[in-house]
Amino acid sequence: MSGKKIKKMLIDKDMTIKALSDLTGFTSAYLSRVIHGHAVSERAIRSIAFALGVNVEDIRPHKLPGMEVRV
Repeated sequence: MSGKKIKKMLIDKDMTIKALSDLTGFTSAYLSRVIHGHAVSERAIRSIAFALGVNVEDIRPHKLPGMEVRV
């Protein structure tokens, strides 16, 4: 799940959700929902990956039953 990957990357980079929010323009509340497994847009995935300095594929969720990825 991308949320777990994002959370691990935040910890590894000693970065807060607030710092990621500042870099992406998404609210901390939205990013928290993403980290906890809520649906995420392709735009958000790309913005988060760019802010974390990783490839989109590193955080893109795998298609799982019940997991929605909005484009």
